[in-house]
Amino acid sequence: MFESFSSRALPVRTLFVLGALSCAFAAHGQASPAATAPVPEALDKAKDYAVTAKKYLTPRHEVALAITYENASANLTFASPVTFQTQGGGVEASAMITHGFGGVASIHGFHTTNSGNGVPVNLIVEAFGPRYTYRTHKPKHPVSLFGQGLVGEANGFLGLYPDPSGPTTSATSLAFEVGGGLDIGFTPHVAVRLFQADWVRTELPNATTNIQNTLRLGIGIVIHTTRQ
Repeated sequence: MFESFSSRALPVRTLFVLGALSCAFAAHGQASPAATAPVPEALDKAKDYAVTAKKYLTPRHEVALAITYENASANLTFASPVTFQTQGGGVEASAMITHGFGGVASIHGFHTTNSGNGVPVNLIVEAFGPRYTYRTHKPKHPVSLFGQGLVGEANGFLGLYPDPSGPTTSATSLAFEVGGGLDIGFTPHVAVRLFQADWVRTELPNATTNIQNTLRLGIGIVIHTTRQ
């Protein structure tokens, strides 16, 4: 009786073990694709992140030329105790060296036929200094916001500048500029300067404090040597 029981029970146990093994292999076969499937997708995402990071973090080098039309509110001579308006324009060359930091050199000229009591004013300001630019890297119309601080020279001519030694028609002084602006790109190499605002301090003779503060507003066109 014992032998007959063992001979009958052996196939049942064998079938049970084989069934368990087959279920384990089936489960492993189903789990493996699910575990390995996201790997190529994750690698693609990592590559995209790397490309984006490189685009934003790689130092950017470029040179730009800006031409602007400007209006200034100024008080430059003793004959005009209140502010008056001048018209003019400017040209600047800027270079971005690395991570938004760079430099700019500019020359701006202004003119009015009557700053008070019929006194004309003609002024040219040359300045240079550092500039920082933040760019959004939009695919079609990149937006560039910049701020700068410049130092240079102011040259007044064909006007009236009361010097201690006597009135003169020309004068020269130190000039400081602080300001910024906003550019929007319309082609890979051309942008429109929607606005630029600068505070300009000069020290031309005016028979009082010999200090002038000018608010300069402008718009213009910017040409880039490299793609924006």
